[in-house]
Amino acid sequence: MPVKDAESVRGATTSETENLIQDLSVQQQSNLGGDASNTHIEETMESPDGIDIDTESSNANGKRIFEPYFLQSVLREELGEIVTDNKLLFVAIHAIFVEFGFVGIDSVSGLRVDLFRFLEEQSSMSFTTSVNYTVPELLANDNVTESVVLNFQTLGGFVIVYGSLTKGQSLVHKLRLNKCRFVPSISLIWVNSLKSDNVNESYDSFIMSNPETEIFNLWKLVRDELAYPLLIDLCEKAVLDLPPCLMRLPADLKLKILESLSGVGIARMACMCKEMSCLSSNNDLWKQKYAEEFGTEPEMQGLVNWKEKFVSSWVRRRRRKRLFRPRGLPFRHYY
Repeated sequence: MPVKDAESVRGATTSETENLIQDLSVQQQSNLGGDASNTHIEETMESPDGIDIDTESSNANGKRIFEPYFLQSVLREELGEIVTDNKLLFVAIHAIFVEFGFVGIDSVSGLRVDLFRFLEEQSSMSFTTSVNYTVPELLANDNVTESVVLNFQTLGGFVIVYGSLTKGQSLVHKLRLNKCRFVPSISLIWVNSLKSDNVNESYDSFIMSNPETEIFNLWKLVRDELAYPLLIDLCEKAVLDLPPCLMRLPADLKLKILESLSGVGIARMACMCKEMSCLSSNNDLWKQKYAEEFGTEPEMQGLVNWKEKFVSSWVRRRRRKRLFRPRGLPFRHYY
């Protein structure tokens, strides 16, 4: 049974954009398997013209507050009296699946259940357990024919989550999470909610002091590497309408989308997954991008790697811009 390792590639900072493209081949190899506990997707990128591109959404006050509030409510409902690192992380993953539209079910009866109460009976040191989910459309039937299963395995300071369809052969999605990275933030949400009777005040204070908490990174990892792929697999198996999904488009349409992007945009899309990495390596695509950026050249003899040619030309252009950039202009007052 094939296993898909979760990978979220560590992007470059805005001052290291050229390294993103220059090392594209290395990053594409990383997409074939990796450790989600040690890497994360960078929040911003820089376009070839030096424009910062924010990849995250926020509310009017620049704060993203939904995830901590929702996680707090699920923790209060599901955590119980015995609190361990494993339970904190498991309940957080459960919260993400619930927010994404899944409902927990009993693997035998197929009825909706409160999944995480039984974790109190498990060892707090090391254990392997599994939980089942389905979608409300299937739960409405008398007999739930299709569901997904999450298998949790603890190995030292890591929790490895395997997700797949319950029945038949299917792709197994794997996510490895470092408890030392995520549990402190989950625990802080839990503790802060207990310190004050005014939960809203407690959480506003928490979010303002931690605008880039690991909670959002965890939410993105579990959503993109487990919840979304499993929802697609489940909908396909149960013949339900698929959720909106770029990766479900035909390859020719995805290639058309890549053709509309800049070279940096293609480099970023290559970091999404193995399929995008392969599509973005199309030599004709990079020949087109080279012509758009640097103009056409006389027909060259032999096989030309247009991606490498694009990268070298783009890096040289960036260096020239930096070389001739005015340095330290004096400050002036304008009246």
